[in-house]
Parts: sequence; structure tokens; C-alpha cells
Amino acid sequence: KCEIMEDLYSREKSYFVDLLSESDEEVSYIEVGCGTAELGSFLVDKTKYCVGVDINPVFISKAKELHPAMADSAYLFEGNAVHLNDLLVEKMPSEFWQTKRVVSIVMNTFGILPSCIRGQVIEEMLKLAGDDGVVVVGCWHSGSFHDGVEHFYKQNPELTGGEVTDDMCDFEGANLMVPSSGYSSHWWSEAEIMEYFNEHKGIDIKCQVEGIGIFVSARKSTESHQKSDISNAVWENELLPLLWRDAMYAGKCEIMEDLYSREKSYF
Repeated sequence: KCEIMEDLYSREKSYFVDLLSESDEEVSYIEVGCGTAELGSFLVDKTKYCVGVDINPVFISKAKELHPAMADSAYLFEGNAVHLNDLLVEKMPSEFWQTKRVVSIVMNTFGILPSCIRGQVIEEMLKLAGDDGVVVVGCWHSGSFHDGVEHFYKQNPELTGGEVTDDMCDFEGANLMVPSSGYSSHWWSEAEIMEYFNEHKGIDIKCQVEGIGIFVSARKSTESHQKSDISNAVWENELLPLLWRDAMYAGKCEIMEDLYSREKSYF
């Protein structure tokens, strides 16, 4: 019912199609706070596994009702995002873990999360994405807050529970509060979203503004992969041979044999 939101949804679909097509490997899409799985229903035939998780069972039931293809070929789960990995380890087949994983939270759902758990949710998403996956946080952009007030909130009083006027808006902070209903909303800046990733080392972060939305993607950096590869090479080529050599000679040494005997008795 809103032109700027329809434009954002169209741009969002294109954004994820481009993201999924970056890899020649099989890719899975996981959405945290999927709601009625509108985006998942669009991506279900473009992914190996399409997963939606929402804490509200009503949304999961509605998603299955609205999108039969999702109910038949996707994985829609009621669950808490702070336990995302435990949930999917229990629910998903082993083949899922062999795919590249794109893990998202979009359409300002991140702002709906209680502030005390946002960091935990980001940590769970990064863990799920793994070494070669991508995490995406999509929010309504603070730079477009004025347009949102004029063309979205003021045109949809049933959404906010009352008429919206300028005095209810903090245009500098991109905040809306409707006193009569208690409805509130915050539109996000690049810096605000990126702050949740800053404590995580070895990741590359990219911001992309699309219409009234902003998408922040995070993935393990190439340098981080190289360090991991170097560490593995050092272990295989240098440390392991030394340990093997020491083990071989230990069996020929009286004091080492005595230590091994005492060690067995100890345990």
C-alpha cells in the first residue's frame, strides 16, 4: 500500500538475488525474524535450502498458509534467535551444513529486537554463516526517515495506532513515538549497525543504501582465511613432524618410559 516500501521490497529482492549469485557453490538462505516469509517465498527456488525462523508461531503458521511452496520445500521454524545455531543443528540435515550460507535479518526486524539481545543475535548469525558465508542486516535508513514519515507513517495511521504529526518525530535521531498508542520506530544509520560488528575481528563489512533501506553485509575477510591456511600449513609441515619425532624417541628413553608408566598410573 506504500510506494516507497514497495520500491524497497523490489530492491531487496534484487540485492539478495545478486548476493546469492556471487558463488558457484550451492547456497542456502536463512532469515531471522522471517515473519510471514515474503522474501523467503521469493528466494525458495533460488537456494538449496530456504530457512525461516521466527519467535512468533502465528507468523510461522501464516507463512505456511500463504506460501504452500515454502511449507513443502522450505524449513520454517518457531524459535528464538539467541539459540539460532542450536535450533538448526537439531532441525537441519547434514547436507545443509555443506552449503554456503547467507544469513539475514531484514525489514527493520533488527530494530524490533530488544536492545539487550541484538549483540547475541549478530554473534549467532556470524557463527551460522561460518567461514565462507555472509550475514546481512537490512534496516530502514535514517537518511530517509523524513520520507518515511511523510509517505509511510502519515499515510497509514492504522499501522501506528493514531495520526502521526511532526512533533512526534525526532528527525535528527530518526525516531518516531506516537503517544496515544505507544508505537515507536527507529531508522538506522550505517554507524549504528556497524557498531554491532566492530567487536568481531577478521570480518569485512560493506554498506549499501537501496531506496529507503540500508543493507550491511559482513563476512570473514580474505586475510583471516589466509591466516587460517598458514596456521594449518605450519601445523602439518612443522609442528606435527616435531611431535612425531619426539614421540618416536620417547619410547627409547628410560626416563620417558618411566614418565609414561607414572602417567598411566596417575590417570
